[in-house]
Amino acid sequence: MTASEAAATPIPGDLCPTHRAHFVEWRRNDYNPWNPTEWPGGCHLMDSRTSHEERARDWGRKNLQAMEQVAAICRSGRSPQCDHPASSPTASAAA
Repeated sequence: MTASEAAATPIPGDLCPTHRAHFVEWRRNDYNPWNPTEWPGGCHLMDSRTSHEERARDWGRKNLQAMEQVAAICRSGRSPQCDHPASSPTASAAA
């Protein structure tokens, strides 16, 4: 998974506006090789043994996991952040 593949992930149509915004934020969370961090590994220091390509792939993978988590939380129908959880198309299925 590359960062560009994560950015091309389609936005699910069944998300409430709040979770849709969170999903879009994760899609836009790109790895910056000019200001690298170790986010996928846990710390904030660049390890010189990890290439920028590896780090970008890890960021893409982590971003995809975060997007999937946001969608699952919204679809559960139990998130207090949902704008309209009762009218969500998946809320009745989760109950």
